Amino acid sequence: MFQWDDADPLALAAGEKSKQNQALNDYAGMGPGRSLAGLAATYQTVAEPRPPTTRVNTLKEWSAGFSWVDRVAAYDEQQRKAQRAAAAVVREQRAAELADRNWELSQKLAERVRGMLDFPLAQVEQVTKRRQADDGRTTIIEMNIVKPAKWSFHSAAILADVSSKIGALATGEATERTAHMIDGLSDHDLEAMPLDQLLALRAQVERGKR
Repeated sequence: MFQWDDADPLALAAGEKSKQNQALNDYAGMGPGRSLAGLAATYQTVAEPRPPTTRVNTLKEWSAGFSWVDRVAAYDEQQRKAQRAAAAVVREQRAAELADRNWELSQKLAERVRGMLDFPLAQVEQVTKRRQADDGRTTIIEMNIVKPAKWSFHSAAILADVSSKIGALATGEATERTAHMIDGLSDHDLEAMPLDQLLALRAQVERGKR
């Protein structure tokens, strides 16, 4: 039985002539739609360099004598494995890039939440105005103008939760929520608790799950 290299099925094997091996490589290079008749037809249109043969019967003899079917099948499998490996590398690269983007986004959101918590929900500005009456006298009016912030504890909590989940995705941690019973705290207590205390409590719960 003709022997060929499993690791390199298209390589020149013992007892195989170079023109026969060239025809094998040309046949393999035709892809899934390959055929001996098609290879012979291609060779018949080539003048230079001189093809290995232009006769389909000769190709059939070479194919049978030098295990073309098995060698080309092994070659095709190697190509598929190489394609799968290349696709896996691309997926890993994309996953790493996505994780980096998620981590960067989570940090930006967390920084935004910290910045929101650094400012009060409303700013009070003291304004002094002077008003002149018809008799010429000037009246000084002092007033406080309350400017509400464009955010609330609710919006900060949402951003904090989104930041936490995106950060978990970036690090491969779970993102689902789990209910926990906390001794001494009622639903009303949690609703009335300031956001910074809620975040601290959440961090404590997360540490307790590990």
